[in-house]
Amino acid sequence: YYPFSVDSDWYRGQTNIASFEPEEMFWHQSCAPLLQRRKNRDLFDLHHGLDQLAMDQDKLIACFEHYLSLEGKPITRAVAEQRMLEKLTHSLTEDIAPLLPAGVRFNDHDAIQAFERVWTELITRIKGDAWKLTDQALEELRTKKYPSLLKR
Repeated sequence: YYPFSVDSDWYRGQTNIASFEPEEMFWHQSCAPLLQRRKNRDLFDLHHGLDQLAMDQDKLIACFEHYLSLEGKPITRAVAEQRMLEKLTHSLTEDIAPLLPAGVRFNDHDAIQAFERVWTELITRIKGDAWKLTDQALEELRTKKYPSLLKR
């Protein structure tokens, strides 16, 4: 619940308003779409949200697990890793420019930084084992396209 009050010449009052936690809202708007569809804007939105909003990452992962289990579509860490790595076989920035606010850029370099942040801060925190082909897929991506991918 969040406090709300009105103080005007014609009305004065206060109440508590039931609402979602920021992590729940963020989950529904950014995290779920990122892992459930192949839209370039989802990675941008998730990365931008992590930059702009102060969220508890443990709560965010808990929301991820809770809401997907309610939908009957749980996603394990292995599945999340596989889906994220598959995104790197396609362009992460194709068709995104018209969807961004004026003056905001999101080029290939930005997309890889966003991918790495989402990977390290969220994907690797999902319950379960890593995808059995993660290391192999990362090596292939490093050889073909992204030499320094997740090498920190």
